This record gives sequence, C-alpha cells and structure tokens, in this order.
Amino acid sequence: MTTALLFWVGLAVGVGAIVTYFVVLIARPRLVRLINGMGLFLSGLGLVQTAFLARESQPNAWFNANLAILVLTMAALMQTYGALRHRGGWDGVERRGADA
Repeated sequence: MTTALLFWVGLAVGVGAIVTYFVVLIARPRLVRLINGMGLFLSGLGLVQTAFLARESQPNAWFNANLAILVLTMAALMQTYGALRHRGGWDGVERRGADA
C-alpha cells in the first residue's frame, strides 16, 4: 500500500472510530460505556494523528509509520465491533462454567 492510501484509510477509520464512540455513548448513556469505550476513542484519535505523522515521515521511517497505521486500524475495527454488538442485560444466570 502506498503512504497516501494508508493516510486516507487511517484518517477514515480514525474519524469513524471517534464518531462511533460518541454514537454509542449517546445511544446507551451509561458510565460503563464511557469507560469501556475509551479505548475506541483513544485508538481513533491516535490513528488520526498517526496518519498525519506518517504522511510527513522520512522515507526511511515509512515501514514503521505504515505498520502503526495498520495495527491501529485493526484495533479500532475490533473495538468498533465490540462497541456496536448487542448484548442483552444480565438475567441472573451464571454462564461462565460449572466451577464459577
């Protein structure tokens, strides 16, 4: 991938992660969502900043900058999935195993 393409991918995924954080926070306003989703917000913010830094990086730092964008993109996508999946409320039944 070229640096320009990774810049736009990083920027889009980063902004999308930040927007998703606020959408989930508005849709389900609970303190636990605010704290659990903070990883999504910070990953998105770091991704946006890394995308801009990678575009300005030296040619010999190209691999490290692009690797950081790819890893942060994967983290933001996994955290977005976790934030958007629907888990029902606890029904009082322990499902972690017989020993728990």
